[in-house]
Amino acid sequence: MTAALNELAKSVGVLTQFRDWKGNLQTSAPEAVVQVLRTLGLDISSPDDTAAAAAHYHRMVWTELAPPCTVAWDQAPAAIDLRVPASDGSTYVCELTLESGQTRRIEGSLFDLEVGEHTQLGGQEYVRRTLYVPVGEHGYHSAVIEVGNRRASCTVFGAPLCAYRTPYRKRWGLFAPLYAIHRQGGSGAGDLADLMRLGGLIKQRGGDLIGTLPLLASFLDEPYEYSPYAPVSRMFWNELYLDLATAPGLGQCPAATDMLVSAEFRDRAEALRSAELVDYRGQMALKRGVLTALSDAAWKPSPLRSELEGFAAQNPRVDDYARFRAVTEAQGRVWRDWPERMRGCDLRADDYDPKIRNYHLYVQYAMNAQLSRLGKESGVQLYLDLPVGAHRYGYDTWRDRDAFALDVSTGAPPDELFTGGQNWGGAPLHPWGMRKSGYRYFIDSVRAHFEHSGILRIDHAMGLHRLYWVPEGVSAKEGIYVHYNAGELYAILSIESHRNQCEITGEDLGTVPDYVRPAMERHGLARLYVAQFALPEYDGGPIQPPPKSCVASLNTHDSPTFAGFWLARDIEERFSLGLIDKAGLEAEQRERRHACHRVAHYLHEQGFLDKVHLEATAAADTDTAQPAGTTTATAVMRAFSAYLGASEAEIAILTLEDLWMEDRPQNIPGTGPDLRPNWRRKLVPTLDEIVQDTRVSSALKLVDEKRRARA
Repeated sequence: MTAALNELAKSVGVLTQFRDWKGNLQTSAPEAVVQVLRTLGLDISSPDDTAAAAAHYHRMVWTELAPPCTVAWDQAPAAIDLRVPASDGSTYVCELTLESGQTRRIEGSLFDLEVGEHTQLGGQEYVRRTLYVPVGEHGYHSAVIEVGNRRASCTVFGAPLCAYRTPYRKRWGLFAPLYAIHRQGGSGAGDLADLMRLGGLIKQRGGDLIGTLPLLASFLDEPYEYSPYAPVSRMFWNELYLDLATAPGLGQCPAATDMLVSAEFRDRAEALRSAELVDYRGQMALKRGVLTALSDAAWKPSPLRSELEGFAAQNPRVDDYARFRAVTEAQGRVWRDWPERMRGCDLRADDYDPKIRNYHLYVQYAMNAQLSRLGKESGVQLYLDLPVGAHRYGYDTWRDRDAFALDVSTGAPPDELFTGGQNWGGAPLHPWGMRKSGYRYFIDSVRAHFEHSGILRIDHAMGLHRLYWVPEGVSAKEGIYVHYNAGELYAILSIESHRNQCEITGEDLGTVPDYVRPAMERHGLARLYVAQFALPEYDGGPIQPPPKSCVASLNTHDSPTFAGFWLARDIEERFSLGLIDKAGLEAEQRERRHACHRVAHYLHEQGFLDKVHLEATAAADTDTAQPAGTTTATAVMRAFSAYLGASEAEIAILTLEDLWMEDRPQNIPGTGPDLRPNWRRKLVPTLDEIVQDTRVSSALKLVDEKRRARA
């Protein structure tokens, strides 16, 4: 890495050197740095082009009259940096149009503005002068600045410094992936009726929220990608989760009602229900017939058709999305392989079947209606998850292409668990492209989630500051961090959270730079606390307690269940995947047994675990054959849950599967469908059995009592 290339990378927000999980300094390969710089928009093909690329970038920055975006925090004036020749004393004119429609005009001499840094450009001195523009209200505002014959537009985010927060109150909830829930008489995968019923159970037991994995639209035919973290769009919903029994228009559609009671439907549903894993393609094919009949009926002249047309008129993107899905079905391939005109977002009426377009409009209307009803009628808040990625060839990357960096993938650097690093496959957001569009795509994505959430989890919150990019043809070990304008992203989150009175939590697990958590706290984002990562370091040592502003849980969807952790199933998986050898397996298993004993020792000292089960963990700690038995493991899980319930954490979350000591995870990071059945494993009991399960009800009662006792 040459010093000049490193300096150029640094100037555009690319981090070429960083510490790995061992503290060793990692330096990116020059070729990978060049690829990232080129993806960002620099004219560079090799390290030899560094000087020319740096000069071009320098000129580009200094000849831009004003930035595309800026933030005015807490109704303070917006600071807009103007870059002009130092000798230019022209009159500037700024027209500010507030989101409310009010306009303001500010004008004066450039010489009267605050002066910042200087530079030489083409033999002429340039200077940064800061224009302070009074804003006075929150929202998305537009400033147009004119200096002589130069003109620039700047989006001004008038934002509260902190996201929306309710007054501190100890709350608790339950997490379960919706696809994994199934009921007697159902088709083998969960829907919004199941989520409603589970929410009712939580409310009945004193709880406040129900959490699940992303419910976003997926490709469930061709192409086929069911991962909740690779959605077709982060703005639209997955009709797989529609409750057919309450679908709009069902009472006026004999064709759909006949299908639902037909022997063919019952037989296919029974086959799907009996399958060990969720068959997304089969599930969607079963529902598609009913939903198509409902859509066909809904678009006939009727009050429902008027509602559908009104829904489309109020949501301009939804018709565009529906046409995209219809063309995808007509083409049978991703947009990368479409004819050039269609790739360029030019779709015409004869490119798709209008009934398919109508279908996708109808299911989005239906999902929005049912999600709204869920929030109003369940009695608990919905805790949704906004994934960091989207399908590389889904709707979002097709329509908002400039907002994505399509030549690279998001991932994570090597760490203790994944020494080869991780490549998640999705295209990252483009920091410059988003700014140029005023973050339109990001705003629409978070707005869709805030509309139906009480709490929104930002997946990989470090991505608000920087993301690990893996260029094409480069291993995940050789990725590079690219920085984003975090302040502007926080501003959007804050504006939208207040408008929808939705709280935000950030997933801050993994490699977390020192500045991320203070920024999250400053802007009102609660952090995550995962008990598995807060174990005592020595016998009798304390568990790292949850902070007050956090969502606390024993685990996440990306970590082992409590039983899986207790039995070291995750260590066994790493061995089976070739990530550790036999000696490493045995060493880590011994350390895990000792860690479990340390947890038990601390919980006993704090009065949450009785002596009998403490002694059982001590015996297992000296026995190289097996961990302590199921009864003791269950007792420790309940004690740990009680500890979280009694803690100062604002929100405590129970993982539903922990309550019957499920030892298999829903996802094993770093593996795909060829290795493990991620995102497909059903819950062992049916929803009907869960509602009647005394293990579930007693655990919920225990946590509720602990929350209330120390409220």
